[in-house]
Amino acid sequence: MPLTTDWLAVLTVGALAVMSPGANLAVTLRNTLGGSRAAGVATAAGLALGDAVYVGLCLVGLVALLEASPALFRGVQVAGALYLVYLGVQFLRARPYPSLETGATAGRAVSPVLAARMGLLTCLLNPKVGLFFLALFTQVIRPETPLVWKGVFGLTVVLTEFAWFAVVALTLSRPVFQTRYLRFAHLIERATGAVLLGLALKLVWT
Repeated sequence: MPLTTDWLAVLTVGALAVMSPGANLAVTLRNTLGGSRAAGVATAAGLALGDAVYVGLCLVGLVALLEASPALFRGVQVAGALYLVYLGVQFLRARPYPSLETGATAGRAVSPVLAARMGLLTCLLNPKVGLFFLALFTQVIRPETPLVWKGVFGLTVVLTEFAWFAVVALTLSRPVFQTRYLRFAHLIERATGAVLLGLALKLVWT
């Protein structure tokens, strides 16, 4: 079932990308350690909302482009594959992360509302998020892809984002968990790189 395979690809790539360290993890840790677990979960909600905005824009734009010019859509698809190759190579070069000290991430306590706003802005002000979704969805969206499946693809990424960072807020608030995660974080990045390269190569074979 091609659509099921595409969904599994979106779930796998999306989950690995979400789990990789970056600005989203940093703001979640900051708000959790400097505020509370509730602030951390609120940050996760803000990040997921930002993803939803980008996902919606990408899906609407790609559907319109596919209907208007299949050839141009194909060009965007190829460009997306090349971007995934670039990201894959960058992830494969990941090195171990130094342990983060609580004092380095903790700051002035924030309310859940402010934390959610920070999460939303962190996501929306990072254009790489939009580029990633654009590159990912061009690999799984085809002319025959039903509208409901396009929604499933987008919702999968949004829910994965929220679920992961909610778990981060609930568990990594303790420095011991934070340190253990960072010990193998570079391995997650390398796995992400391998999956991204595989997804890009899929375009060559098809």
